[in-house]
Amino acid sequence: MYTMIPEFRGVGTRRGPDPIDHFLEDHFLYRKHTFLDATSLFRVVSEQLYDTQVLHYEVRMECVRFMFRKRRLFERHVHGDFDDYLWRLEKVQTKGTMLELRALCLLYGRNVVIYEAFELGETVTIGDFSYRKDVLRIFKNRSGHFDTVFTMPEITMAAICQAIAFKLLYQQLFRLPDVSLAVEATLYPNTFSSGTQFEMDAKNNVIGIVCPNGRTFKLDRPGNTRCLLTDYKSCAYHNRRPRSPVPISCVRQFLADGSVPFTYAVSKSLDPYTYRNVELYCLNVARREARNLNIYLGDNNFKVGARCQVALDPQQPREMSICHIQRINWERSSSVVFSEAKAQFLTVPYAALQPLPLSEFK
Repeated sequence: MYTMIPEFRGVGTRRGPDPIDHFLEDHFLYRKHTFLDATSLFRVVSEQLYDTQVLHYEVRMECVRFMFRKRRLFERHVHGDFDDYLWRLEKVQTKGTMLELRALCLLYGRNVVIYEAFELGETVTIGDFSYRKDVLRIFKNRSGHFDTVFTMPEITMAAICQAIAFKLLYQQLFRLPDVSLAVEATLYPNTFSSGTQFEMDAKNNVIGIVCPNGRTFKLDRPGNTRCLLTDYKSCAYHNRRPRSPVPISCVRQFLADGSVPFTYAVSKSLDPYTYRNVELYCLNVARREARNLNIYLGDNNFKVGARCQVALDPQQPREMSICHIQRINWERSSSVVFSEAKAQFLTVPYAALQPLPLSEFK
């Protein structure tokens, strides 16, 4: 549909209310918000190194191992026992700090540009100037939470790549008809407000829609697509008689009836001019559904039936045993667990429960 990208319309069709984001956008920067938990630093580094936040736990563990090997560089900055500090850092509920950011920069050979509220960023040379030209761009707020900062050319390219990925999903896998037309009508309805012209074939079937601004939307054929309706037999488009005129598609019928064939969020993901923070959206939805359905997600909000690890011997707090939670008292001060190692039920303090490492959580 699009032969060129003349203009990036922004990070969304509606600007967010955060004045810090507006400030950065005015200087051609975009802050991608990360989930508000203790993994934010490692998510940010994972995304800028590997183009995905999924590897945040692996980045955390690489940081722990590097700090253990180079303890002479970091031990003097830690109050208390350094080994205990690293042991706690392995847990996903432990926040990363500027000390861990320094370790990660040394580990991956990157310097970092740190942005704060209404400041354009300060380049911090962690190693030396021989490090790679690619730097980590990180926003840090007053509470120690970290977000990724992209330049506008980077986020423009990310929006195009995101749209390609979602179009492969909706056009090639789901095979829905007239996806690009539906996206334009959902996000930018003014495109069609001044009237349109139809492009016809030799059999007098509509094969395209020409907008007043010169843009053309090619319409799909029934044989190459699948029906959107639950009752596909009622779809005149996919059940037309041979040699009869092609009716409007089920997707266009949705639009004509004032409905949308897919959600507004999906439309934004399909638009090459709009970048959508899919990771944050999916995490928020997963947490909300888990809360509503009382599902355990491997965090510190333990549920009956969840697997966890517990230090059964107070003298050896690092020796963890796998347990299954049987009961939690209403005050959340104690719980009954079944220990796999001892094959018996035990009553332990609720504070002693620890989530499993992400690599073992199922």
